[in-house]
Parts: sequence; C-alpha cells; structure tokens
Amino acid sequence: MKQRTITAIIAVCLFIPIVLAGGLWMDWLPVLFAAVGISEIFLMKKQILVSFNFLLALLATLTWTVPDSFFKVFPSNITKLGVFYGIIMLFLTWTVLSKNKTTFDDVGVYILAALYIGIGFHYMAAIRAYPQNGLALLGCVFVVVWSTDIGAYMIGRKIGKHKLWPVISPNKTWEGSIGAVVCALICSAIYMAILGSLGINFGVSELTMIILAFFLSIVGQMGDLVESAYKRFYGVKDSGKILPGHGGILDRFDSMLFVLPVVARILGIVHSENFLLNGILIFIGVWGILVFVHEFGHFIVAKKSGILVREFSIGMGPKLFQIRRNPTTYTIRWLPLGGYVRLAGADDESKLDPGMTVVLQLNEQNEVVRIDASESEIPIEGIPVQVTKADLVDDLIIKGYENGDENDPVTYHVAHDATIIEKNGTELIIAPRDTQFNQANVWQKLATNFAGPFMNILLGFVVFLIWTFTVPGPATTTVGSTQANSPARDAKIVTGDQIVAINGQKINNFDQVSQQINQSKGKVLHFELKKNGQIRKVTVKPKAHKIQKQTVYQIGIVAKSNENAVVKLKRGWDTAISTTGLIFRAVGNLFSHFSLNKLSGPVGIYSQTSQVSQMGFTYVLAFLGMISINLGIVNLIPIPGLDGGKLLLNLIELVRGKPISEEHEAIVELIGFGLLLVLIIAVTGNDIYRYFIK
Repeated sequence: MKQRTITAIIAVCLFIPIVLAGGLWMDWLPVLFAAVGISEIFLMKKQILVSFNFLLALLATLTWTVPDSFFKVFPSNITKLGVFYGIIMLFLTWTVLSKNKTTFDDVGVYILAALYIGIGFHYMAAIRAYPQNGLALLGCVFVVVWSTDIGAYMIGRKIGKHKLWPVISPNKTWEGSIGAVVCALICSAIYMAILGSLGINFGVSELTMIILAFFLSIVGQMGDLVESAYKRFYGVKDSGKILPGHGGILDRFDSMLFVLPVVARILGIVHSENFLLNGILIFIGVWGILVFVHEFGHFIVAKKSGILVREFSIGMGPKLFQIRRNPTTYTIRWLPLGGYVRLAGADDESKLDPGMTVVLQLNEQNEVVRIDASESEIPIEGIPVQVTKADLVDDLIIKGYENGDENDPVTYHVAHDATIIEKNGTELIIAPRDTQFNQANVWQKLATNFAGPFMNILLGFVVFLIWTFTVPGPATTTVGSTQANSPARDAKIVTGDQIVAINGQKINNFDQVSQQINQSKGKVLHFELKKNGQIRKVTVKPKAHKIQKQTVYQIGIVAKSNENAVVKLKRGWDTAISTTGLIFRAVGNLFSHFSLNKLSGPVGIYSQTSQVSQMGFTYVLAFLGMISINLGIVNLIPIPGLDGGKLLLNLIELVRGKPISEEHEAIVELIGFGLLLVLIIAVTGNDIYRYFIK
C-alpha cells in the first residue's frame, strides 16, 4: 500500500500537471513512456538493453511516438513510414549478419511491440492536442479506463465466481468484467454531466459518448488480457519495476494502448500520414493472402502425397495459439503476414543436443511418446533425462541419465509418431526418415513444389472473376448517356443509339469507338447510328481535353454496360488471361534487358499498394489478382531458392532416374539463396531510393 501511495503521489505531482498543461511537455512525455515500455519488452525477454537489437527497436518505437512536427525539420521525402521501413530492413538484414542469433521471431516481436507501444503513446499526445476540447476528451478516456479497472477489481473480488479466462488471467471473472462495464458507464455519464454543466462538448451527443464508453470499456479489458497473456508467456509477474508498486509502464498503460488509437480513429484524429488504413493494413492483407494461399497449396498437396507436414502456421512471429490434429500442428501467430508450412525433411529434423535436459513421457510399452525440450519452468509430467545421445530420424532412440544419475545410463525407444515440444513452446510430431520430403517419389515432389505457384495463379484468376462483378459490365456500342454541352449532344446523339460505323469503318466494340475518336485529333467524324431498326448518319467534331498532362479527344458519350453474368465472367477470364500473358512477356523482357527498375520488393509493393488503396476497393481487387498471378509466375523461374529452382532439380531427378545427393542439392540451394539475398537487398535499396528519396 505504501508503494502504491508513492506511485499516486508521483502521478499527482508530475503526470497530471503535464497533461493539464499540454504543449511541448505533453508532446514528449509519451515519448519517455514509450522508451520505457520497449525496454520492458526486452527485459521480459531477458535481453540486454545495451545491444544493436534494442537500439533498432527503440528507434522504431520512437519513430511513431515523436510528434509529427519533429519530422518537419527533415526533407519532405523523409517520413515516419520511410524511416520505419528502413529500420525493418536493417532488422531483417541483421538476422543474416548475426547468423540467426537474432531470429525472425525476435524481429517480429520487436516490430510488433514498436507499433503497439509507439502508436498507442503517440495518440495520447495527439488526443490531448485535439482542437475540440482535447483535454476533456483525454480525461474521458482516463475516466473510462480507470473506472473499468476499479470496477473489475472491486466487483470481481466481491461476487466473482465464474472465471473469465483462467489460462491467461486466473483472477479475472465474468462478474468482474460485466461490473467493469457498468462502472465505466456510470462514471462516464457523471463525467459527461459535469462537462455539460461547464458548457464543454466534443461535437457529438452525450448518448454517443456513453455508447463509446461502453465499447471502450470492452476494448480496454481486452488490452489488459493481452498484457496478461504476454507476461504469462514470458513467465513474469510484472512488466517492469520502473514505478513503485505493482508493475511497470506497460502494466499501468496496458488498456490505454488499446483504447487511445480506437478513440483517435473513431473521432477522426488520424495520423498525419494516415497509413493505418490506406497503406499498412491493406499491404499486410494483400501480402498475407498471397503468402497464405501459396503455402496452403504446398500443404494440401504434401498431405495428399503422404509427406509429413509438421506444422501449418497462419501468420508469422511468436505463437499465439496451437492445436494438433495428427500428424500436423496448426498454429496461429501474432503477425498476419501469410504463414508457412514445415515439411519433414533434412533441414527440419528434430534434434536433441548432448547435455541438454528433456522430460520424457512414456506409454504402456515404455516407448517415448512425448518429449519436452522447451526447458521451460513448467515442464510436462514425466521423467527428466540428461541427454547423451539422441537419434529421432533413423534409430529413434534417446540415451541419457535419468533424474541426473550419471552412474546408470538408460536407453529409451521413441515411438514413430512421438511429439516434441520445442524451445518456443510449439509441439510437433518428430520427423522419422520415412516421412520426409526426400523419401517421396519424384512426381509427388514435383506436385508439391508446383502447388504453391499454381495456387497463386489460380487465386489471381478467381480474384479477377470476383472483380468483374464489382464493376460495371463491359461497355457496348450502345450509348448509355450523353454529357451536357458536349459534341454528342450537339449532334443529337441520344440514349439508346447504337454506333454501327465511324467514317465507314464497321464498329464491333466500344474500344474501337474510343480509338477512332482519339485518333481523329479533333477532325470531324461521320457516325452511323441505329435505333429501333432505323439507320441515321450524324457528324461529330471531338473536343480536346487535358488529362494528366496528356491531350485526349472526347465527344461526351457514356457507353451502356452489358450486365449479363456470362459476359461479365468472360470479361474476368479474358482479363486474367491477358494479365498472365503480359507478365510472361515482362519476365522474358527482364532476362533480355535486365534493370532493377523492372523489379519490386516489399517496399515497392507497399508503395504501389498504398497508391491503389486510395483508388477504391475494385482497384485493390484488381491489384491483388495481378500481383498474385505475378508471384506465381515469378516463383516458377528456375532459380535456386524459388519453387522453380526446386522444380528444376525434380526434373533433373526424373531424367537421371535417381535424386541428386542431399549435399549437392544443399550447395546449389545455398548458392541460389545467396544470389537471391543479394538481389533482394539491391531491389529493396532501389525501391527505397525510387519511392522515398528520389
């Protein structure tokens, strides 16, 4: 209680006066909180703060937290988003340079934490600076969050009986959760009444604010549960010891970090770059769909071919949830960037190093059916064994000392379908030799490797078939409408007229109409029109218009669209076919006239996605279809490291009648991966220059 009192005094003397004062102090206080918050993530992961990883994570966090005005001192092409992507590229490069001491999972945690902490605290200052009574609005957020916490604690303690989520937070109850919402509604209603008596409003009705309080109370509790989840994952009671009393900065602001961005989005207090919806989320969605479909193709065919799929993951990064359905473990991970498939193979064998301690569960035949190699503080129930030798591929044995007794070594036989819990907590089936990818016949290998690119191409066709129904049908040669004060109106062209010929040339589709008009260069055109079985002739002189600095000629007609479902399907199919042909030609041109400007990496794809997202949903759909077909075709290029490279090795095996040795295959893939890595770095650097510097 004494420590909590000290914390309250600190809040009254420092935090509350700064919030009331606003201005420069309020702009930079959240920056301090964010710096402390990201350091607490590192401490929970038992990582040192004096490290390159922490420096990059801190920079990524502060990039989003610092006031937008901070970036005005830099050239206009240096933006928060550009700096953040640069840091991501450095992080990913560092995974290679550090020889995987910094893993992709680590990078996922740091980047996700930077977004979660940085953006959350950014909006604390942004809401305070909101011109329409920002102080009162921020006060409303504090009232809702604090009353929610108090209500959940008091009511849950008094009458709570039914556990809300015992695996994550054993003390929280449904009664406390409902009581928290009621408490938040009462306190926010009182707060709104006080503001109303002072003549303060937010430009929305009090009822709207009460409804918002109800929603925010639920969101705040979810933020609290998320914070409990990652503390339990890392095995710590508190996120840090920066403040006296219970917990650190993340403990104090767990609900706030969820609530503040929601309030800002609902009330239109958006980030200066408006990247959340228009760029990042759509990019993540598009990229996630592409990668997921690609991996799903490998997964389905591998399963059908009898190849062991050890794990099928939706998302990347740290594990959020797992469920095992023999023989595959299905996981959901934090970062929604597609997913991956772990096929049993030489590069994915389960290994136990001599000297490590594992816990073994045995069946009635004294065979090992479960191995806990996570070295966690809460192991499974079983026999602790210090490993001296283990073979989980061929001999299926584990040798070691039971319960630390080095005088009596024991040999355990491992069941063929035994599972192993890895250090990250994921439980997978082991990969005996007969279940591995290399043991499949060549046709099964070909089908599995081809399935990923094929699924991407198939997705592109499906997307174009969906896209065709989201836009008006194909244009016909019949006039749908005419624009006022246009050459068409002057020539007495009316709705329902069918254009039969122009300058004596027969017209079969509307593209020919557009082509004839634009090629006229303003000269008079002779139209033959048909309506109600009668033909008449008119003359029209197109007008010149400037569109995106180009001169085009128009007569002011809008073609009637054909809404027939069969016609629309044909248009979608033809669009997919023509897109596929264009991509094949572009790939061929790339080899004959190579240029980095013809390639795009993640940065380039993001920039294109961001531009397309501003044009509307139908454009995003068409872009998804195009990029999906493009990804499928590019993956078929016979370069080691891509699916096409694997297919080439499979074809060589088919011709030779025997597989290439694993050693030679590994060398080829290593060389290919190295070349691919160099190309990715070059393309990414070129993209950054083209889209953010040039």
